[in-house]
Amino acid sequence: LSPVCLGSLRRAASINAEYMGVTNLTKIPVFSVEETLKVLKKGYQARVVGATQANMHSSRSHMIVTLHLSKTSGFTQTTTKGMLNLIDLAGNERLKDSNASGEALVETLHINRSLAALGDVMTALAKRHVHVPYRNSKLTQLLQSSLENSFIYMFVNISPASVYTRETFQTLQFARRVKNINIGQIMSHQLSKTHYKNSRRLQQEKQKVRKLGGQLKDAKTKNQTLSKILITARKTAKNELELAKKKQKR
Repeated sequence: LSPVCLGSLRRAASINAEYMGVTNLTKIPVFSVEETLKVLKKGYQARVVGATQANMHSSRSHMIVTLHLSKTSGFTQTTTKGMLNLIDLAGNERLKDSNASGEALVETLHINRSLAALGDVMTALAKRHVHVPYRNSKLTQLLQSSLENSFIYMFVNISPASVYTRETFQTLQFARRVKNINIGQIMSHQLSKTHYKNSRRLQQEKQKVRKLGGQLKDAKTKNQTLSKILITARKTAKNELELAKKKQKR
C-alpha cells in the first residue's frame, strides 16, 4: 500500500454492507491453508522495502491482505461468508534518525501521515465522536471495514534499543489507547457477556427467592400444625376442667 502503486479506491459489496477496495486488484482463489500461505508469501515478496540509517530492512509501504471466506454446510446447504483483513503497518520513523532523502523521504512522509491519520481515527473511536475521520487517509479508508462491526486483534512491535526509547513510549501509548476502544461486535460481545452475567445473577437470586418461599411455606405449614395442636390441647384441657368441676359438685 504505497502512494505510487495504490490505485483509486472504490466501494464494493460486502456480506452485510459495503467496504472500501482498490481497483484492478488480483483475486486468487485458495482452498487450503498451504495455498493461502503461498499467496501470502508471494505478496510479501512484492512488498516495497528499503534501507535507512534506522533500519536496514525498512518497510516502505503498508501491507493489507483481504481474505474472503466462504463455507457451505453439507447438512443445511446454507453458505456462510466472512472477510478477514491481515494488516502489517509500516513503522513510524523520525527523519533525523533515518536520514531519508529523495523518494525514501516522500515514502516516510506518506507513512507517517497515514499512521497519524490512523491515530486520529483511533482517538475519535475511543472518545465516541459522531464523526470519525476515515477519509483523511487511504489507509484509514481501507481499514474502515475492519474498524466497524469487527473483532480486532492488534500486535505492536517495539525496539529494546535505548536510542529508540521515544518511539517505544509512543508505540505503547498508542497500544494503550487502542486497547481502550470498544467498537462494533466487540462492544456487542462485551454487552452480551455483561447481560449473561446479569441474567445468571438474576437466575441465582430467583432461585434464592424460590428457596426462601419454600422455607416460608414450610414454616407456615408447621405453624398451622402447631396451631391445631394448641387448639386441640386447649379443648382437651377445657373439657378436662369441666369434668373436674362436675365431679366436685357431685
